[in-house]
Amino acid sequence: MSAERRAPGGYTFAMASTPAWHTDSFPELRESPPWVMAEMIESEPDLLETIATGTDTAPLALLIRSAVPLHVVGCGTSEHASLAVAE
Repeated sequence: MSAERRAPGGYTFAMASTPAWHTDSFPELRESPPWVMAEMIESEPDLLETIATGTDTAPLALLIRSAVPLHVVGCGTSEHASLAVAE
C-alpha cells in the first residue's frame, strides 16, 4: 500500500507503506527531511512571541506573586515554561 503525504511548502513525500498505528491524529509521517518535529521546534520562537504579546499575562503574574503555594508541572518543552514560572 503506497501513501502520498503533502508537507508544508507543497512538498510531496511518497511512503512505501503507512504503518497501521499511524492514523490521521498523528502529524504526517515523512521518510526524509524536512522532519515535522524540526519544523515544530523552529516555529516555537514565533509562537512564543504571539502568545506573549497577544495574551493578557497579568492574571498569571498575580497568581505567581500570591502568598499561596503554587504547584507548576511541566514535561518536555512545557518544562521550560514551568521552570520560568517557578523562578
